[in-house]
Amino acid sequence: MNKARAMLDSLMGPGRDQAKDANSTDWKDRSVCRGYLVGFCPCDKGVLGGKRTLDVCPKIHSDPLRSTFEEHPDSGEQSDFRIRCEEICLRDCEWAILECETHSKKELERLKREPKPRRLPPEVNQKISATKREIDQLKLKAEALDDCDAKQKENLFKQAQTMADDIEAYQKAEETKAIDALPKGATCDICGTAYTGDEEYQKHLGYKVHEGYVAVREQITLLRQKKEAKLELEKNGKDEDRKRKNEEAISKDENIKKTDDEKKDKDKGKEKKGSEKDRSISKDDKKKDKKASGKERSRSRDDKKKDRKSSKERSRSRNDKKKAKEKSKRSRSRDSLGRVRDREKANAKGKDKSRSRSKDRDADRGKGKDRDADKKKDKGRSRSRSRDRGKDKDRDKKRSRSRSKRRR
Repeated sequence: MNKARAMLDSLMGPGRDQAKDANSTDWKDRSVCRGYLVGFCPCDKGVLGGKRTLDVCPKIHSDPLRSTFEEHPDSGEQSDFRIRCEEICLRDCEWAILECETHSKKELERLKREPKPRRLPPEVNQKISATKREIDQLKLKAEALDDCDAKQKENLFKQAQTMADDIEAYQKAEETKAIDALPKGATCDICGTAYTGDEEYQKHLGYKVHEGYVAVREQITLLRQKKEAKLELEKNGKDEDRKRKNEEAISKDENIKKTDDEKKDKDKGKEKKGSEKDRSISKDDKKKDKKASGKERSRSRDDKKKDRKSSKERSRSRNDKKKAKEKSKRSRSRDSLGRVRDREKANAKGKDKSRSRSKDRDADRGKGKDRDADKKKDKGRSRSRSRDRGKDKDRDKKRSRSRSKRRR
């Protein structure tokens, strides 16, 4: 039952029992193969499913679902769902190519391990067999001889041994030649199948595996080209957006410059009008200034006369000040001379006083020495007195003790 249901789903789709709708989106179901919707699945039975180590795709491969998907408006080249399906298909195809490469490596290792046939040509085989017979005859002759012919025996045995060595070397050389002449094993670059010779290579070209891998590689190139074209379109779109933004910014700057220039022109027109008014005003002001300047000139003449009188008075006052300064200097010099004389007199009196003081000090020093001697004498007398007093106290204590004893 399950196999039959799966067959019906693959042929008619999962919603075969439901009423058909033009806007149905059954192809979005997870059980539907995304690569088959785009047009190719590498694990399909008709391509590589079930060959080598590739299992058959378990999802639904339905032609009606593919046709509904292609008719739907969301199946455009730039739609997100279609781009996702193409990415899944590309991933599956690249995985199939990796499996092919691993299979080809295994086949090459197998060919290296296999023993190669050593088939020699008939002429070489006849020559080898004839030499072996001659060797056997020589050995028989040597064995038939008596002991007295020992030297002849040795010669025969040596001859047989050299012939055997020569024939072995000849046989090995012929075997290497035959191996080199054999067709070498190789693997196909497209499907990875092993072959030896042109005949086997031409045979494997008709296999389904080879045809399937050819289709996979073609699909990979097609999907990669689409991807590169989309990336280029995105880059071009980004470049166009940048250019458009730059043009808009440039146009804005130009508009701002135009507005600034217009404002400057307006300001210049206003300045011209204002300058004309200022010129008319300046003419009136010049007339007024001329009148005022005539009055000021007359006033300035009077002021100059006054300034001349004041300058004469100033010069007189300066001369008076100079004379007063000279008188003060002279008086100061006289005072300084008197002070110097007074100082000299005071210094002379001080010297006399210092001499008298030094004499008094020397006399006081002599008196001080006498006083120190007297003090020493007084100290000796006081010490002797304190000793006598101590002796008297001891006597009194002894007397008191003796009296107390008598009373007892």
